[in-house]
Amino acid sequence: IFFGGGVSTGPSGPSLSISKTHFGSFSQGQQGAAYSVIVSNGVGAGATSGQVTVAETIPAGLSLVSMAGTGWSCGSTTCTRGDVLNGGAAYPPIAVIVNVASNASSPQVNQVSVSGGGSTVTIPTSDSTAIITTGGAPSSASFVGFDSSTQGNWIGVYGQDGYSMALGTTRLPGYVPEVTPVNQINYLWAANTTDIRALQTDTTGDRLGATWYNGNTPTFSIDVDVASTTPQRVALYAVDFTFHSRVETVQIVDAPTGTPLDSETIANFTNGIYLVWNVSGHVIINVTCDSGENAVISAVLFGGTNPLTTVHFLPFVTSDAATQGNWQGVYGADGYALANGGAQKNPLYASFQVQNQQNWTWASGSTDPRALKIPGGSGGIAATWYNAASFTFSVNINDGATHRVALYTLDWDHENRAETIQLVDANTSAVLNTQYISNFTGGIYLAWDISGQVKIVVTWTGGVNAAVSAIFFDPVGGSGSGGNGGGSTGGGGTESVSVSPQTANLNAGGTQQFAATVTNGAGQTVTWSLGSVSPAGAAPGTFSTTTKGLYLAPATVSVAETVQIQAASSDGTASGTATINLAPTVTTVDATASFVKSDTGTEGNWQGTYGSPSCNSSASCGPFRLHTTSTRSLFMNGLLPTRSDSCQSMRGTSSAVASTGCLNGMAE
Repeated sequence: IFFGGGVSTGPSGPSLSISKTHFGSFSQGQQGAAYSVIVSNGVGAGATSGQVTVAETIPAGLSLVSMAGTGWSCGSTTCTRGDVLNGGAAYPPIAVIVNVASNASSPQVNQVSVSGGGSTVTIPTSDSTAIITTGGAPSSASFVGFDSSTQGNWIGVYGQDGYSMALGTTRLPGYVPEVTPVNQINYLWAANTTDIRALQTDTTGDRLGATWYNGNTPTFSIDVDVASTTPQRVALYAVDFTFHSRVETVQIVDAPTGTPLDSETIANFTNGIYLVWNVSGHVIINVTCDSGENAVISAVLFGGTNPLTTVHFLPFVTSDAATQGNWQGVYGADGYALANGGAQKNPLYASFQVQNQQNWTWASGSTDPRALKIPGGSGGIAATWYNAASFTFSVNINDGATHRVALYTLDWDHENRAETIQLVDANTSAVLNTQYISNFTGGIYLAWDISGQVKIVVTWTGGVNAAVSAIFFDPVGGSGSGGNGGGSTGGGGTESVSVSPQTANLNAGGTQQFAATVTNGAGQTVTWSLGSVSPAGAAPGTFSTTTKGLYLAPATVSVAETVQIQAASSDGTASGTATINLAPTVTTVDATASFVKSDTGTEGNWQGTYGSPSCNSSASCGPFRLHTTSTRSLFMNGLLPTRSDSCQSMRGTSSAVASTGCLNGMAE
């Protein structure tokens, strides 16, 4: 025990600081540009007491849209909170959203300050943001194609003008002042590796396996400013390095307006894939995880040697989920072959063979709309070429012209098939185009414009096997472009959206993956939403925030429901709908039995002791069972089942009934 000594005064008070950072480049006319504001208390400082206030001072070239943050109460230009902030800690960030004036000068200096909390001073800070002059010219992004053959060997193919690599070197060309990943996390898979999928770091053989990826949000972004009136070649490299079945969507939007410019979805890219565009202006590249562990991008690369030929690309024409089995008049004007001998007409200008396949017929003479209609016959055939690994179509277009070739794929028996369809130059093995499909129980057509000798390789990636039900030949620009509301991405005409499947029947907690096809709307993506629900007020379910088009039924459905869902094109011009029928939840009650007593005194004189008082007439008494041993009777009130149906039922009678059909007169 000690008495006396020095006096410890402890921390004298809080020591607040404030920081402000902006995300990406800002452009004249940009909507929704973002800052992050963080208030901290110094290490070893005293805790705050009372209200803390953050105040924004917006410069003339910006207009404040909103301020918001977890635990903050925000008004027009201020945010406040009163909870204690201890020394060495920080409050959750405040997101400050602004619009940039069309004539905003550069730079824009945005000021912010913090005060209160027991501090006697106001602490200011500022962020100086360069503003890109747009000159009124909109951004552009024209998709060139995919390249899955180069892998990590990008030197000499991409990035001749410059590049930015995740956790690696950044050397930007003169026409790109800034490349800024936003809301990303950096991760290193492997350094100094020999894995050919990892990106080269120099010409001596070193490779880097690293990535930007999304964290707690489904999307991260890459802010890219191509300050050139002439479109420049921009490539992204993505690799599912750890084989985690990643599927992701890469969308490019105009930074000032948020207008979508292009959207591409990739899957099965464990070997690495480049996505290549011609880009001009200030754009935001949004990378969204559709399924798998997360979304990943390893590098942005600018320029390339002989860029028109190093990216092997064959134009993909359409993905059509609406036509289903009604192909006549839509596909096959020049020729066709339905799997397993369904029907065949050889085109005059082409020969083809199916190799390494097996044949199967699910149903013939079927009226199912997914079954392919038989020319000149009745009903349809559901058949397929298939293989658990891969099989190939060898196609030879021998007239020197370009023709349209389409495949019909169908997961008839709902086996969750997923497959990669890759077109390869038969002479050089160069990859010309790759498409990834899944959720095609409703049937889907894929079409390309082809010339020369091409191999179409169909590879299993999910479900029981890879399957194709038919091949069709058409003139370019003729049929085979996805009629009957099918999913052509261009070609003129009225824009429309079709949804597949059109109807789904689910129980509580069930899921359904929907697909949408935009016809005559090049570059359009869709937004999924819930429509009407019947009966009104019933829980409609929701859509997944990570997998596009995945509907999630409510956990409990009390009555039968009908829910309408909608897919709307990104430009708002067209929309399509589908219907979901929800079955009510079946509630079961567990049986219980609680023993009360054993009575050997009442014997047969049950009235007044057992049985409902209303059981004095056969009209009002419910059934119950009598069990006896010898001359003694024991009535059971029907709550427990008996072992033998030979036990007799009684209605309001005072007679004792002896029965030897029940085990010792006891209920089980």
